[in-house]
Amino acid sequence: MKKYLVLILMVLLVGTTNFAEAMLVIDQVNPFSNNTGFEAGENDLWQQEVMVGMDGYLMGIDLYWLSNPGINNNKLDFFLNVGSAWQNDVNDFRSTITFNRLNSWNFIDLSLANLYFLKGDQFVFGVQNTYDNTTIGGSYFNQYSAGDLFLGGHSYSNGLWDLGFRTYVDIPNEEPSPIPLPSPVPEPSSMLLLTIGGLATALFRGKRK
Repeated sequence: MKKYLVLILMVLLVGTTNFAEAMLVIDQVNPFSNNTGFEAGENDLWQQEVMVGMDGYLMGIDLYWLSNPGINNNKLDFFLNVGSAWQNDVNDFRSTITFNRLNSWNFIDLSLANLYFLKGDQFVFGVQNTYDNTTIGGSYFNQYSAGDLFLGGHSYSNGLWDLGFRTYVDIPNEEPSPIPLPSPVPEPSSMLLLTIGGLATALFRGKRK
C-alpha cells in the first residue's frame, strides 16, 4: 500500500512542475479606440512596429476584427518579422488567419514560432488580404509611442496611427502581474498540499493499526 501511495505522490509532483515553470503576461498594448479601422486589402500591406518590454517567448498577438458595412470578410494573411520596419525579407512567421469574433479581440497563436526576444528588441507584424478586404481596429493620436504603423514602406500619417494589438509573452512566473496558463481547479499547488496531507494521514493510520 505504501509503495502505491509513494508512486502516486511522485506522479503528482511531476505533473505539477509544468504549471510552475512559465506564465503568460500581456507585454505591449495598443487599444482599439474611437471606432478607428484599417482596411487590409490586396494592395494594402500594413506593418505595425512593436518594441518588446520584457524578456521571453512571444506566444501570441490579439487583433481587433472590426465590422465595416459591406466588408466583413474574416480571413487575413498575417506575418511577423524580427527587427524594425520596413521589412522586405523572408517572414519569420506567416499564416492565414480566420477570425471568429466580430467586433472583438481575436487571438493569433504564435507558440510554435519559437520567437524569443529581449527587452528593447523590435519586431513588426503585418496584415494583408488576398481574399477580400478585412477591417482591423486601431487608434490614432499616437497612443502607442514605442513603434509606428507603416503602409507600403512608409510611416503612415507621420506615426499618428497604429493598429490595435496586445502581445503575450511566456516568462518565468516571478514576473509581476502574471496571467496563469489554464490549470485544474483547485490550483495544482493546493491540490498537491491536500494530497500530501491525505497521504500522510493514511500512512499514520496504517502504522497505528
